[in-house]
Amino acid sequence: MARFVSCLLVSAILLGGVGVCQYALTQRVEISISNAPDTHGHSETGTTDQAATPYDLALTLGFTAGDDPFAVRTSGDGTAPRLTLRHGARDLYVTTDELVRGRTISVTNLAFSGDAVTLFVEAVPGPEDARNPCPLRLQLSRDGVACGGATLWSEGDGARLSGEVHLSLAPRLESLDRGLGER
Repeated sequence: MARFVSCLLVSAILLGGVGVCQYALTQRVEISISNAPDTHGHSETGTTDQAATPYDLALTLGFTAGDDPFAVRTSGDGTAPRLTLRHGARDLYVTTDELVRGRTISVTNLAFSGDAVTLFVEAVPGPEDARNPCPLRLQLSRDGVACGGATLWSEGDGARLSGEVHLSLAPRLESLDRGLGER
């Protein structure tokens, strides 16, 4: 009788574990396993330094960047920036170099913390591209794992591409294709 009860108990534990895994995959529940700090008889919450591992940002232009014909120039200034990437008051990337359509610019070793980051992007489409809406793709990754991405569009009709983008700092989990035709 003891063997029968122990077999039922082991079977129930195994089937329950499989059921929990199936439920987690079907419902897209995020499961994270972390190393918790040692506790010494009372509750402690450990915080991990999220900025210890730097983020990488890839910017892909869907247009050729040009000079801003309406930029105010003072004496001593060369040309106005063609692309500016800013986080708060800090400039992350500013360039006056010629930027061509389809080129990917990598900005590496960015330190962010929290759940999300807000970036300000400003670019000047060239005269041949400025008539139409122009895209700029931003993709944030950490250790080669995609975290967040967004595409910013200009309005066309000669308008510059400008706006804020909110990107998640959490890694995106890939969905598992179980062959059931669902996504």
